[in-house]
Amino acid sequence: MALFVRESPADDIGEGAPFLCLGLCDYETHLGKRPIAITWKLRRDMPGETFRAASVVAS
Repeated sequence: MALFVRESPADDIGEGAPFLCLGLCDYETHLGKRPIAITWKLRRDMPGETFRAASVVAS
């Protein structure tokens, strides 16, 4: 499975912010039902800038 992410649904020029492809990943585990939290294992390292932004959200 390929994982695509974006920081928000809109950017500086309006709706439809672009997605970033993080590459192929494998399912690890999940918690809950509504909402559900899914843990994915990326097959390659996440870009540093994206990792730093995601680390703030995950804290």
